[in-house]
Amino acid sequence: MIRKLSTSLAALAVLGLITGSIPAASAKSTSKPTLKSPFGVLIAHPGPALPQVSDITTGETLTVFEKINQSEFLDLGKKGLSLGDQLIASGPIMNQSRTKQIGHWNSTAQLTHLTGNYAASYAMERVSASFDGRGEILTDGFFPITGAPDIDAILGGTKQFQNVRGEVHWGQSTNAGAFKTYHLTP
Repeated sequence: MIRKLSTSLAALAVLGLITGSIPAASAKSTSKPTLKSPFGVLIAHPGPALPQVSDITTGETLTVFEKINQSEFLDLGKKGLSLGDQLIASGPIMNQSRTKQIGHWNSTAQLTHLTGNYAASYAMERVSASFDGRGEILTDGFFPITGAPDIDAILGGTKQFQNVRGEVHWGQSTNAGAFKTYHLTP
């Protein structure tokens, strides 16, 4: 029994050294352990701190064109449009004049409200827009499946956008993509 316990603890220690959750004896670590097991073996510690990045401090408006270069419709459940069907899409983010790529976006949408009136049917969509060198902005909301203009919530972001909230206004969506205006507030 003691041999099994010793073997298990040794394996845990080796795993911790390999994954970096136990600092090697020669490593100069200034971080403090955050969690120890009942046996005193370190099982987790914070990694090196990420460099501080400035948040936006005043409102900002970004108008871009999100071009579609990949999309796939998943017909789940009943054949044809039905609740739960999904659309996955992605593409480059272009500047407003569509002359320069400034990022990339990814989206998943799921049909959540279907009526006999196609124009009154909606999907729930989540979009992650990654702006080169600045960070990502995550948006979420319902959109009309006709592609009509819409407004979604900005849920937050990373790097320079880590403190943002606000709205994104969609222009008319087409097979080519859509103009979007991000209204960012700190």
